Amino acid sequence: MYDSTDLTTAILVIEDDLTTRRLLADLLRLEQFKVEAVSHGSSALQKLGTAQFDLILIDMNLPDIFGLDLFRQIKNICSTPCMFLTADSREVDIVSSLDQGAEDYLIKPFKRGELLARIRKILARQKIKQQAETLGAIFNPEHLTFGSLVINRQSREVHLGEERVSLTAIEFELFYLLAAHPKRAYSRAEILDRIWPDTIDVTERVVDVHIGKIRLKLSEKKPGYNCIYTLRGKGYRFMLPEEITDQLLQEPSLLQAET
Repeated sequence: MYDSTDLTTAILVIEDDLTTRRLLADLLRLEQFKVEAVSHGSSALQKLGTAQFDLILIDMNLPDIFGLDLFRQIKNICSTPCMFLTADSREVDIVSSLDQGAEDYLIKPFKRGELLARIRKILARQKIKQQAETLGAIFNPEHLTFGSLVINRQSREVHLGEERVSLTAIEFELFYLLAAHPKRAYSRAEILDRIWPDTIDVTERVVDVHIGKIRLKLSEKKPGYNCIYTLRGKGYRFMLPEEITDQLLQEPSLLQAET
């Protein structure tokens, strides 16, 4: 069972009604969760740009954006699980939310015990998923999984969600090199030595071109998606959204998304 006494577990509450927002924040803090509570979608996106969360609770009817539209934007910038907590009981919205990846959908008015039970279940499921992905990346280098991104070295296929990303042989080898060593930045010279070891007339600019093509193909399948970043003075590194946030906080001038 998920241990809610972990004070590092953070939840973002997006709720426009002041009374409900305060009630949720107080309830979750009593359960020892770290809580940030906002009333607008724009404020939520700002929070997600500066902090990491383990769960996001979303109201459907916000002042500045429809909850489902906000959910789609959130999924483009992070893999944090989201749960809808709303008075909107229309079946079309419930089905659409769950089909698009929401972890749960609870209709107001809600019972406190039920809400907490659902939250614990989501967090426990997410923890198991993260552990499985970590073990898979460490012990099965032929099949790398990072959230919705799956890289299969044996079949030489890359999938982003349900979409297959068509990479050339060189693009696949370059992408796999970075993804298989996500904690390391590779300089252009190192990449040349590994991907083009026997070619003497290939310049470092070729690396930039291939990186650009990989980024483009990923973003075509999922707009805004990028996992290859340029570290000034160091080279290219594979990074997930939550790692990008950490890097920006530590060295904001070091990270750039484009070549």
